[in-house]
Amino acid sequence: MSQNKQFHLLVDRNGLTDDEKKAIVSKHTFGRTEHSHEMQIEEMNSAIGELKQERYKAIRKYMPVIGLCCHRIGWVVKTAKGNEIDYAHLNNYVKSHYHRDSYAQLSNTQLDKLIISLKQIAKSKGILL
Repeated sequence: MSQNKQFHLLVDRNGLTDDEKKAIVSKHTFGRTEHSHEMQIEEMNSAIGELKQERYKAIRKYMPVIGLCCHRIGWVVKTAKGNEIDYAHLNNYVKSHYHRDSYAQLSNTQLDKLIISLKQIAKSKGILL
């Protein structure tokens, strides 16, 4: 995947506005440009690194709630470590409702909506979260 495609994929998944994207480009080019296609390789690497860190933080923020919901509604598999999230079940739900292959491909906004959906599933089963 090209750097520019990777950059824009991360911008989308982080749910950044066009102005926020331009601000990141400007920051990493030290004000030289606001257009990602004008970035140099090193500048793009730096911007991608920042976006990956932000994405990692977002996933770490959402996963405890997603995990709790999955455990409560029974989307778990037994392992040597105990009950763990049944990622196949979760990702099948994501495929059918969000048209993405994995929860990790959802934008931050979509992760918010996923949590709401999982809470609604729990509520419909009479499970309190």
